[in-house]
Amino acid sequence: MEELKLNSVYCGDCNELFKSISDFSIDLVVTSPPYDKVRNYKGNVKFDLHKTGIEIFRVLKDGGIAVMVIQDQTIDFGKSLTSFRTIIDWCDNIGFKLFETVIYRKNGPEGAWWTKRFRVDHEYMPIFLKGDKPQYFNKEPLK
Repeated sequence: MEELKLNSVYCGDCNELFKSISDFSIDLVVTSPPYDKVRNYKGNVKFDLHKTGIEIFRVLKDGGIAVMVIQDQTIDFGKSLTSFRTIIDWCDNIGFKLFETVIYRKNGPEGAWWTKRFRVDHEYMPIFLKGDKPQYFNKEPLK
C-alpha cells in the first residue's frame, strides 16, 4: 500500500490504512469508532477496537495522545460497557495510560427512552497517553 498523503480523505478499513503509516509518526489521533452495532454501515462493517488500539499505539509518538468518542448501547435496560472495557483493554493490554476522561455533552431531543430511563445526552471521551507525559498540553483555548 502506498504512503498516505496529508490533507487527503481515505475511505477504508482503518486497520488496513494504518499499515501505511510509519511507527512513531503521529502526535494526535481522534476517533469516533463504530461500536455495538448502534448504526448500520454499508458493507457489513465489523470493527475490532482492540486491533485499532494496537495500531494507534504503534503510530503515535511518545507523548502522543489518542482521543476516542464512545458510548454504550442499551440492551434490555442495561449498558453494554463497551466504553469501559475498551478503556481497560487499551491500558492493561496495549500500553496506554488513561490521561483523562471528559464528557462530550450533546443537545438533542429527549427520545423514546425518556419515560423509562435517564436520557443519554453525552458520550465519553477517554484521552489516552502513550509514554510518560504529553508532548504538549494547553487547555487555555478550551476555556
